[in-house]
Amino acid sequence: MALPDSVLKEIDTLVAAGFDNHESLYLHLFGTMGDMFELPAGITQLSEIPPGTRRLVREAIAAAFAKRAEEQSPWPSVTDGDRLRAAFAELEQRGIVALEHCGVTQDEGIHQAAEVSLARDELGEATHGYCFFHAQDAWRAVHGDLRLRPIAPSTARGDHRPVAR
Repeated sequence: MALPDSVLKEIDTLVAAGFDNHESLYLHLFGTMGDMFELPAGITQLSEIPPGTRRLVREAIAAAFAKRAEEQSPWPSVTDGDRLRAAFAELEQRGIVALEHCGVTQDEGIHQAAEVSLARDELGEATHGYCFFHAQDAWRAVHGDLRLRPIAPSTARGDHRPVAR
């Protein structure tokens, strides 16, 4: 049995996004793509998945991480990801909630960022807005399309005014 191309592509995308380790990727694949493995009906535990399928998935994950490490070897010491994290740290210092990989969808990201913003307000910390990218954004960024979501703090009250472009 070989793994479907869609599973291999998902593995490559998630490894390139850089937010998963071997185990979280393994759990994600079986949790979201279980139907792609043509497993018998009624499987509810990872231990019930045929050993050969589990082995193939683990080997594909290991190969994807090894390939990514090889691709990264000529990278500069400071990458775009490092610069993005530094920019988010600067936003945080200026009272803007800045979250990486915040939820899976825009709605989840808005909710999580608003929750952090409201919590800071309750602690007496000034919040001037928030900026985030969610998991789908990270997956798109792997293919060259990163979208950040800068939002004014009034978003928590239903007003979605952009604070930057």
